[in-house]
Amino acid sequence: MNRKSIIKAYDSLNPDKEAKERMLQNILSDQKNRKNDWRKYNMKKRIFLAVIAAALITASGSIYATYKWHQASEAAQFIGDDKLTEAFGKTKQDIKVEESGKYRIAFLGTVSGKNISDEVLDGQDSGQTYAAVAIERIDQTPMDYDSELVISPLIQGLNPMEYNIYSMGGGASSVIKDGVLYSIASCKDIEMFADRDLYLAVTGGPSYAQAYHFDKDSGVITKDTNYDGVNCLFNLPIDSKFADKEKAEEFIQKIKDDEKNDNDTSSDSNSDGIVDKVSNAVGSDAKNIDKIKALGKCIYQEKEKPDENGNINVSYDTEEYGGANGTFAPVFENGSKVIITSVNGSDDYAVIEICTLNDDKTITVEEYTFDEKSAEELIKSIQAK
Repeated sequence: MNRKSIIKAYDSLNPDKEAKERMLQNILSDQKNRKNDWRKYNMKKRIFLAVIAAALITASGSIYATYKWHQASEAAQFIGDDKLTEAFGKTKQDIKVEESGKYRIAFLGTVSGKNISDEVLDGQDSGQTYAAVAIERIDQTPMDYDSELVISPLIQGLNPMEYNIYSMGGGASSVIKDGVLYSIASCKDIEMFADRDLYLAVTGGPSYAQAYHFDKDSGVITKDTNYDGVNCLFNLPIDSKFADKEKAEEFIQKIKDDEKNDNDTSSDSNSDGIVDKVSNAVGSDAKNIDKIKALGKCIYQEKEKPDENGNINVSYDTEEYGGANGTFAPVFENGSKVIITSVNGSDDYAVIEICTLNDDKTITVEEYTFDEKSAEELIKSIQAK
């Protein structure tokens, strides 16, 4: 099943929890080569390929020694977000830890507000909530970027299957330091719900219906103790003084309207957008890279030296095609030297990112753009092989 088929199947579903979970789980494995720059968990706009790079925790109450992990502000510094580093630096929260499955996960802190991050996922800063976490393996085996643990905010009174990291404009950025995965997850600002219980959940995939119990009468969300897998639930420490019932209702209605409009658009549309067309055509096959370079327009090319954890930084900005600013670790599997790490863009163009592992262990990052005409040429060239 290709990516577009998955999305169409998801959009055509009736509100069946288990069926929706199967669709979400398929999307988790959509891209494997790029592991930790800011990426949206957005099932609606579908401009970016889904990258599930973050994991979180729960805490039943245990507080761990602060020297065990870096602070939330340091995690923000690791991913290169100066504003967020400053914002976390102004907060003081207890580090809480819980072990689940083979992981030991620490909640480092949360912060909300406008203009507190260098990166805004949806192009406008209407306010975001950020949560920083650290995760390590209990057996002390170093972490990698292949973890499928998913972090999501949940809200009392709202069904987790409908209101989660995907529908709330969420994303995450992660980096590995000394074998520990530091991740900062974000979503639209949920301080307006501070008069309710607010949760931070982590599961081994988006298994909200199976891993948690939603009481329709009270709206309370609890862990399913019989669930065989990672399922944690942590109460977010957000002061009730920030509650705003009117904004909360607007927030809920906006998600409902977006879902309805997205379903209507999906029903009326008979063709893929340019990003989907290009993504489906090129896949992750290195055999297509020569065609990409021959037919695309290169807007960025830089040689980067990875740090001790394999992370490199990409930062550029163009007037016509936007830009990128983030840290990530390309994954070269099975002896591969050249890989496709992402396909994204807009309604008018697609951008393909290619990483090449050089003999001196540096990595060359290239970004190639395609408009409708050149994208069609690329697709025909690939299909003709």
